[in-house]
Amino acid sequence: ESVIPNLATATQKNYSGAYHRHVQPFFGQAKLAEINVRRINTFKNELLDKVGPQTVHLALTVLQSILQRGVEWGYIEINPARSVSKRLGITPKRITPIGPVGIEAMRQFVLARDRQPYDNLRDATFFSVLGYAGLRPSEALALTWGKIGHNTILIDCAASFGMSKSTKTGRTRSVDLVKQLKKDLTEFRIVCGSPADDELIFPSGKGRLYTEDDYRNWRNRVFRPAADAAGLLRVVPYGLRHGFVSLLIQSGLNVAEVAAQAGNSPDVTLKTCAHVIAEMKGMPPQPIEDSIEQARLRSDVPDLYLCEDFDQTGNPQKPLGKAKPTCGLEPQTPSLRVKCSTN
Repeated sequence: ESVIPNLATATQKNYSGAYHRHVQPFFGQAKLAEINVRRINTFKNELLDKVGPQTVHLALTVLQSILQRGVEWGYIEINPARSVSKRLGITPKRITPIGPVGIEAMRQFVLARDRQPYDNLRDATFFSVLGYAGLRPSEALALTWGKIGHNTILIDCAASFGMSKSTKTGRTRSVDLVKQLKKDLTEFRIVCGSPADDELIFPSGKGRLYTEDDYRNWRNRVFRPAADAAGLLRVVPYGLRHGFVSLLIQSGLNVAEVAAQAGNSPDVTLKTCAHVIAEMKGMPPQPIEDSIEQARLRSDVPDLYLCEDFDQTGNPQKPLGKAKPTCGLEPQTPSLRVKCSTN
């Protein structure tokens, strides 16, 4: 109980699942004094025969935490789990970045769906935010219109199980706003009826922050079909974020600069993207906006946008109030809106 307030909700669920599925069935009837190194090694080896090393690592971490509380509360003198190695040969997952060509193909798919134009444009804009600003999905889902500046996006909170919390690292950061994404967001805001700064950009169908079920449904019903249609196999939504990191590397930024934009430490960036960095070694730098522009010129995205004329920075050249839809997308006032507090 003393640990729970310090853990994110998702981490609490992972720990609880590992405890109830693996730790409790094996050690549930044992007294603390009976749990020794030999018994823990038996547990580890038997579990390795059933599940993968990452699951075993998590179960050992939960067990070690429980036994450490026993030490702190005076029930046992030492924590035997500390003597059991959790190094199980876990190799970092190789990331599969989704680059601009893939992003534009996914946007093309959702914009052409036989659904409400507002829903199509919302999903296409969500892909743009993930792929061209590198936000974590939870960060994008907590994003409000007031966080979109002229040149940057401010990221200071994230959605977690229908609630607003701090970012994964607990830090605030700013991401450069490329002109294509600025254009996409400007058009989408017009379609949304020019909502107030404190309203969510991507509320759920019920007009509030996404819950875990909402996000799972979006992933299965929107992301997966779009990825399949684009010919992208075995990719996950985080691949859009990894694609942005790859664009940063390709643009010539150093590791520290990439990490600052992505909201990671340089060490994490190196560990996660080492093969991407190696792949691009020796290649001439290419600005991010050029990469996106080339992909958009190659794609055949349906014209569902309001404003046809934008300047070089993504600002509409026509006054927003006089912009006219080109394909039936009238500016509207959403029936459900939500205000997001970062406190």
